[in-house]
Amino acid sequence: MEGFDTLDLNLDITSWGPLKATKNRDVLIDGAFAASNNDNIKGLCEVFLRGKKEDKAAEEAAVSFQVVEVKQQATKRITAQKKFQGQKNNYNRYQNKNWMEKNKGNRQTGKKQKMFENKRNIQNTLYRKEMKAKAKALKTLSCPIDSEWTQVGEMQCHSFNGLPKFKPGEPEVYARAGKIAEYRYDIDGLLSARPLKFTSFKDIPENKLSTQDITLDEIAIECIDTCKGTKIIASDIALATLMNISKAYYSWDLKVEKVDDMIFITKREKEEKEDFVWIDLEHVGENSITPPPAAIDDPKPALQLNTAMNLMKEGTKVLHSTQAIAINPESIEEFDHPHPSQEDEDQQDLPLHGYTYMKWPFGENRTLITRGQLHSFESISAGGDSEAKIKYTNIYAMNQWKFNKAEWKKVDVDKTAVLGGELTDNSNRVSKWALQSLFAGADNMKIMFVKRQKLSNASKHQILGTSTLSVNKFMNFISFKYEEAWSNVKYIVDYFEEKENGEYLLLRDPMKNLIKVFDVSQNDGEGEDDEEGEDADEGEGDENTGDDEKDQQDGEDE
Repeated sequence: MEGFDTLDLNLDITSWGPLKATKNRDVLIDGAFAASNNDNIKGLCEVFLRGKKEDKAAEEAAVSFQVVEVKQQATKRITAQKKFQGQKNNYNRYQNKNWMEKNKGNRQTGKKQKMFENKRNIQNTLYRKEMKAKAKALKTLSCPIDSEWTQVGEMQCHSFNGLPKFKPGEPEVYARAGKIAEYRYDIDGLLSARPLKFTSFKDIPENKLSTQDITLDEIAIECIDTCKGTKIIASDIALATLMNISKAYYSWDLKVEKVDDMIFITKREKEEKEDFVWIDLEHVGENSITPPPAAIDDPKPALQLNTAMNLMKEGTKVLHSTQAIAINPESIEEFDHPHPSQEDEDQQDLPLHGYTYMKWPFGENRTLITRGQLHSFESISAGGDSEAKIKYTNIYAMNQWKFNKAEWKKVDVDKTAVLGGELTDNSNRVSKWALQSLFAGADNMKIMFVKRQKLSNASKHQILGTSTLSVNKFMNFISFKYEEAWSNVKYIVDYFEEKENGEYLLLRDPMKNLIKVFDVSQNDGEGEDDEEGEDADEGEGDENTGDDEKDQQDGEDE
C-alpha cells in the first residue's frame, strides 16, 4: 500500500482489536492522523468510531426508555391510590355528614363514635319514656265546675314569669295562738339500720279555714280601724300556692272573697261528697321527668298504691303522722290566744299546733295579714346560768315514692344528696314547705326521710333519718326567687281590687295551663233573695188567713 511503510503507529500489532481500539481510540486517531494523511486509514478509524457512538447512543436510549416507563407506571399507581382514597373519603363524608357538622373540631371515630351513638339512643329512649309518662300524668280538676258558675276571666300561667319584681316590707309578729310541744331530740339520731317504725293515720286530719279563725277575725277588726287602704287576709297555704304558680303542674283551687276594701284569700270549703280538699294534699312527684301515672292498668293492689292520687294521700297521712310522732306532749308551750278550733274552754282533743299572725306592709295603702302554722319548739342551752333559748321548728316528711332510686341508700352518709335528688321531683312541694315555715315565724326546718316497711303496704312506714336546716339557708339551698314569688301575689291583689264585691274561685286547669276565674257569689245571693221572698209571701198569707178568721167569727156572733 502506498505510504503504508512510513506509518508509525507506535503500537503493538498484537494489541489490535475492537477492545484495544476502543481503549486507545484517542491515541490511534491522533497517531494515525498525525503520522499520515492516508485516506484508507482515516476511513477505517471513522467507521470504527462511528459504530461505537451508535452503540453508545442506542444503549443510552434504552436506559432512558426504561426510566420513563418506570416513572409512568409509578404515576399511574399513585393516581389510582389517590382516586381510591378520594372515593373513600367522599363515602365517609356522605355517611357522617350530619354528625361531622354537629361535632366540628371534635371528630370521633371508631369506638368513641359508637359510644356517642349509644348515648344518643339512650337519650332518645328516655325522652320517649318521659313523653309517655307526662301523657299519663294526673290531669284531673281539683273540683268539678258547676254549671251555674259564671266565668269572669282567665290568666295564662306563663304570664306570671315576666312580672316586675316586688318585695313587701319587713313583717311584724302580731300575735300567736294555740299551743305547741317540744321536739323529740332522739329522732335526730335515727339510722337506716335502726329506724323508727310507725303506722300512719287512716284519715287525713281536717285543717280549719282561716275565715273560721276567731283570733284572725279579731285582728282583722283591729286592722280596719288602724290600717288604711286595702287589707289582704290570707293563710299560709293559699299564699304558698300563689307564689309557686310557675312550679305547679297539678290542679288546685282557691277561694277569694272581696268585701269593700278587704280581700280574703283562703282554701275552698270541703263539700259533703269530698273526703279532702286538694290544696291540703302533698303533691308527690309533681315536677318529676316521669311523674306517677294517674291510673295503672295492672289490677294488682300493690301496684294500684303507686298511682298519683294514692301517693298524694299517702304523703299527706305520713306528714301528719310524723308531726304527731316527733313531739313530746309532756313539754308544752301555750300562747296567749286560744286555738282557732277551740269551741269550749274544757276541750281537750285539739291538735298541738300553734299559729303565728303577721302583718306585712304591702305597698302603698295596703296591709297583708298572714296566718302560719307552727309545729314544735326546741330549747337550746346557752351555757352557764343563763336561760335556754327557744327556737321554733317546723316538721316535714319526705316519703320515698320512686322505690328504685339509688340515692336513698346513702341516707345515712349524705342526706344532702338525697334531699337534692328529691328537690328536682318535688320542687313545688318543697318550696311550699319553706314558705309555710316563713309565714309561721319558724327558725328551723326538720325534714324526715320516710320509707315504706313493705312496698305492698302503704300504711306502715319507718323514719330513716332527719336533716335540720334553717329557713333562710333552706330557701337559698333550693334557689328560691323571693321577689318574683311575691309579684304573683301582688298581681292577684291588683286583679281583684278592680272586681266588685263577691266570692270568686281560682281554678288551675292542668290541660290548658291557665287559671280560670269564676264568680260563685251570684247563686248564693239569688238563693237568699228567693228565700226572703218566700218568707214574705208566707207572712202575707198568714195575715190574710188571720183576717178571714176574724170575719168568720163576727158573722157567727151576729
